[in-house]
Amino acid sequence: KNGIKIGSRLIINDKVPVFSDFSTETVEKIKPECLAAISEKKSRTATNEFCEFFLEYVAPPVTLIVFGAGFDAMPVAELAKNLGWRVAVVDHRAAFANRERFPRADRVIVARPEN
Repeated sequence: KNGIKIGSRLIINDKVPVFSDFSTETVEKIKPECLAAISEKKSRTATNEFCEFFLEYVAPPVTLIVFGAGFDAMPVAELAKNLGWRVAVVDHRAAFANRERFPRADRVIVARPEN
């Protein structure tokens, strides 16, 4: 009755819609419920005078920063990537902090500790 099809999607962050199958008017009507789910960090169903919908809260991935790129850091970085985490490796030694040793890391940074 309101033109929304089953399976329609809205992806929203804590500020604005990122993707939407809905009209701007529809987004504005359900946005308060969406923002509440984000602030509660909890999935739930919701109903308003406009429609009934399911809100799925998807937490951002954990970020792991590994300081030191020795041999012991390699399995730690790999395990974190297998868990779906973001991984950054930081070391002052370019021979250790490189893509060859950490191919799946999101970032490999060569920097001295004081920097």
